[in-house]
Amino acid sequence: MGFLSTAITLYCDCSRPPFVLPPSPSSSSSPFSAAAFTFTELSASTVAVHFLLHRYRHLEDKMANQDDTHDASGSRNNVEKEIKRGLTVMKSIIRARDKGEKFEVHWSAEDQLIEPNGSMLASYIGSLVRQHIPITCDNWRSPELKIGKEKIWSEIQRSFHIDESRQKYCIQLAGKRL
Repeated sequence: MGFLSTAITLYCDCSRPPFVLPPSPSSSSSPFSAAAFTFTELSASTVAVHFLLHRYRHLEDKMANQDDTHDASGSRNNVEKEIKRGLTVMKSIIRARDKGEKFEVHWSAEDQLIEPNGSMLASYIGSLVRQHIPITCDNWRSPELKIGKEKIWSEIQRSFHIDESRQKYCIQLAGKRL
């Protein structure tokens, strides 16, 4: 016997006469068993049935939500972890730097970065900005950012062969990535 029929039986057992008809000869000996009535016999009490259905759905929802919430130990039950992207670290650049290698960077006649490694440098500058410049920064020209800009430039020089004359270009590119 399911939860709903049990709940209706219990409710009817508590408020007997208007809700339960006498058992038919073919039914069980107890007039209050689940076989003693059907939903059509409860039509006089639709309010009670609606109340029980509402309560049953509420309990079902509550039990379903408990599966998605934390238990007492703080771990999650039956819930897939949300996949997040994480921090961009440019592993190929870090590995090459750790080996003592530096990437060559080429410039066009218009002083723009070109391939090979131009887009790699631009992406690396973006990741350095996220690491060394606070997100609350309002103005790239702020004197408070001087230390962060120096760190960015030193990290670029550790990983790429870049002439000192290109520092202004790289720092401006970092400002665009902010």
